[in-house]
Amino acid sequence: MKFLLLLLTFITFAHAQEVEKDFRFSGKHYSISYKLEDNLQTVRLHGEILSGIVEDLSGFKHVASIIQKDIPVKFVLYSGGGYLEAIKRLLNSMKRNCDSSQSDCKITTIIPGYAYCASACLNMFMIGDERIAGKYSRFGFHQGAMIPGALKIPGFAQKTLRTSGVNAEWLKEHKELFSSLEISWMYPNQMDGSDMITGMSEAYEY
Repeated sequence: MKFLLLLLTFITFAHAQEVEKDFRFSGKHYSISYKLEDNLQTVRLHGEILSGIVEDLSGFKHVASIIQKDIPVKFVLYSGGGYLEAIKRLLNSMKRNCDSSQSDCKITTIIPGYAYCASACLNMFMIGDERIAGKYSRFGFHQGAMIPGALKIPGFAQKTLRTSGVNAEWLKEHKELFSSLEISWMYPNQMDGSDMITGMSEAYEY
């Protein structure tokens, strides 16, 4: 019995030692970092996530693999979006490990200062239980596409945003945002009724 208790203690200690607390990666079009401290996981994403055909997604995948369970997540975004399928892996990992419907764990997404969040970044932003926008940040909308910037899929962007929690009536009222592959920009104070932003901030950095 003592041997089993010692073995379990050793395994638990070994696992604790293996927890990765600091990781940084830079690809061709994006950089991503992860930091665990003071019962908070902070993920920062800058740039665009493109297909694995043209981009090294190993950094993105690694961060998805080290998200810890039941520890709050702060997800700081400054991104033009990218390939939604590649993005889903990280979003699923965050939601699986920090699910506010199952525990007190919460995800906070943030667009700081003068940063912007466009295209598939909007889906990343919407994963937050709390969604904070910098007063002068910008949100970019466009028609859905098979690949970023090409091969239109009418209605796709609205559908994914509606599924993410964006108000359906607001999407209908602003259908002009999705009439082109060119990005249409909006400031937070123009987005009342969208249910996208839960709080505003004048801070430039997080």
